[in-house]
Amino acid sequence: MLQISVVDLVRQFDREPILDRVTFDVRAGERIGLVGPNGAGKTTLMKILAELDHPDAGEVILGSGVRLELLEQQPDFVPGRTLIEEARAGLGEIYCLQQEAHDLAQRLSQIPDSVEQERLTKRYDTVQHELHHLNGFQVDHRIDEVLLGLGFSRSQYHQPLTLLSGGQQNRVLLARALLKSPDVFLLDEPTNHLDIAATEWLERYLVASQRAAIIVSHDRYFLDKVCTRILELNGGKLSDYPGNFSQYWRLREERQLVADRAYEKQQEFIAKTEEFIVKNKYGQNATRAKDREHKLARAQESQVDRIRDIQGPPMGFGPPTRTGDWVIEARGLTKGFGSPLFSDLTLRIQRGERWAFLGPNGVGKTTLLKTLLGELQP
Repeated sequence: MLQISVVDLVRQFDREPILDRVTFDVRAGERIGLVGPNGAGKTTLMKILAELDHPDAGEVILGSGVRLELLEQQPDFVPGRTLIEEARAGLGEIYCLQQEAHDLAQRLSQIPDSVEQERLTKRYDTVQHELHHLNGFQVDHRIDEVLLGLGFSRSQYHQPLTLLSGGQQNRVLLARALLKSPDVFLLDEPTNHLDIAATEWLERYLVASQRAAIIVSHDRYFLDKVCTRILELNGGKLSDYPGNFSQYWRLREERQLVADRAYEKQQEFIAKTEEFIVKNKYGQNATRAKDREHKLARAQESQVDRIRDIQGPPMGFGPPTRTGDWVIEARGLTKGFGSPLFSDLTLRIQRGERWAFLGPNGVGKTTLLKTLLGELQP
């Protein structure tokens, strides 16, 4: 079943369009990874799909009744609202349908056979169908599944959102999007604030949900586990690849090799044809030269497109200053907010070493880094 049809989409901010006649479809159950270099227009495309931006040309056509949900990037919560209240806030439609189903069931038990009963029965069946479509049964169980899966504990359910860390607040936004159970998830960097356990849970959740999804992520392992198709946006153009990220990368290299060979062959033909025209334009082979000019014009009009390389962001690091053997040393380091996140921590980092701090969300990894950098006082 077709969920989204994107036709000849154009979006332009500067001289070159960031989206240049982009066309693709999304079918039910497809999980699409949207990849490409930074600044290629991935977030712009997601915003257009969510109707938060508009194209300069082209159109987005949704299937009948199809609902989209874009993962928000900036927390903007109602003051004083708790975690559980925020999780339930996005489910207002489901709660209303549940109440209506309850009221209809009571009325049906009280009305004898009549035209009114037939009307109520039809409405009751419609409400049940809508609840099924919205995954609206066992809502409290679903809330538990999502919040616990994303690393929250039940002890945090009634905690004001303002007391959560920035990363935890972004996980609330992800929980809210997942709980709405749209037909198509639009997820822009969903794993940014997740630890390993929560990322693995999200992989399983998206696959099991059988909902369509368009996912922007720099986590190739996540895209490998989740995606059934990859769309590459590069230079305003969209390329379509079946399979997960690893399959896409192999197929991309194969296509690039074929395109490079075709391009080189065409350039060789153009060079030889131009040389023949120059040598024979005014001689006894002038007629043949004229014919070659037509062939040359056709070849130049149908230039073989080469697959663009994906360039990383430009970074320039100057030569490092020679330091001592020990770069950082901490002794008896303690830091917390109310209760300690870490205490009596001692470490020494030697020049050239590369350390990784691992642990669940909220245990103090970012706080430790900021303390080591001097941005927070121990």
